Amino acid sequence: MASLFKNALEQVGQSQKIDDDIIDRFNHRFTVIILVTFTAFVSAKQFIGDPISCWTPSHFSGSQIAYTNSICWLKGTYYLDVYRHLIPHRTQNSEFRIAYYQYIPYILLIMALFFYLPHIVWRNISRRIGFDLRSIIQNVKQILNTNM
Repeated sequence: MASLFKNALEQVGQSQKIDDDIIDRFNHRFTVIILVTFTAFVSAKQFIGDPISCWTPSHFSGSQIAYTNSICWLKGTYYLDVYRHLIPHRTQNSEFRIAYYQYIPYILLIMALFFYLPHIVWRNISRRIGFDLRSIIQNVKQILNTNM
């Protein structure tokens, strides 16, 4: 029973045709999963809910608050310490700048695609030319065993 369970665990996540090593599988499986997961976490706030809430005067209407938040999101913002009594001069705002790049989720998705792309290319090329690495390795082992 234990060996049956062990064999089932070994087969989980493996394709029927294994012609790559553990590093290749790590790159096209786990790295892609990790990058897509990070993309979901990074972009969740951006696409679900309000990505940023900037301070606005109390007399602003709802549309003015929405406009202010969109400008803060697109142009960046800066941090003001609540315990600081003086507001810094316009030229000093750069040291308090909060930088967030809205294109980070897209970069992570492109990275995931680039990690998976060699696997797709290898599978398509090996399928088209009839390249079966497993049978080649078995034939080479058989030749080596007969020569020894």
